[in-house]
Amino acid sequence: MSSSPLVVTPKIGREVKFSRGRKSLVEFDMRDNGGQLIALAKKLRRKTPKGGRRSLRAIALGCTERAT
Repeated sequence: MSSSPLVVTPKIGREVKFSRGRKSLVEFDMRDNGGQLIALAKKLRRKTPKGGRRSLRAIALGCTERAT
């Protein structure tokens, strides 16, 4: 018996396992916005020059303003 079917079978199982289920936000963003929305959210989350971070609510508002 050759060892190649034993090696290929677990790999196929892993690929099938990961192809199912819920899609990540990155996949939705790439499909709908070309990958710009997550990059914008990360940019808005960085520290401001005055030293503080924006709240998640402020980030959401900033994303909706720039997305439309």
